Amino acid sequence: LFILPDHRVAAHVHLSCIQARLVRYDATMPTSRYCDLPDLGVVSVTGADARSFLQGQLTNDLRMLDDHPGLLAAACNPQGRVLAILRLAAIDDGVLLLLGRALIPALLAHLAKYVLRARVQLEDRSDEFSIAGLLETGSPGAWSNEVPTGVCPGILVASSRRLLLAGPAATVTSTLADLP
Repeated sequence: LFILPDHRVAAHVHLSCIQARLVRYDATMPTSRYCDLPDLGVVSVTGADARSFLQGQLTNDLRMLDDHPGLLAAACNPQGRVLAILRLAAIDDGVLLLLGRALIPALLAHLAKYVLRARVQLEDRSDEFSIAGLLETGSPGAWSNEVPTGVCPGILVASSRRLLLAGPAATVTSTLADLP
């Protein structure tokens, strides 16, 4: 919902007026925009059985994770109700799960019930990671040369024009400073 400065709701305003304001706004902005996402947290699932364990707990095929960073998945209860929507990033010895911080305790408790003999460690690493969202407003695909791979533990692709960066705060800050 777009609220105009005089507090009118966009649905009650002529559309061309809104479009003209947005065009002027976009023309003054740099080609890349970003914002910190403090409401998102990170859970790391590591160990020899991390991917096979998550394969049985999440709604997406984790074999596609290496080819599709930022894979979207859901964690569900036994009745099939969604507990959390997650973005996934592969790391050396496991997987990072990005989700709302408020959902992390419930998700960890849910996953811990199913660990049994799996060689898996579940850990809330939200305090160690900073997460930023990027929006590309320039030509599509310009980031392919700008964002170095391997800089952050997690570079998640939400679409060709949107990225999520997850990593230590200093690393994320320096990566954002180097963008156009």
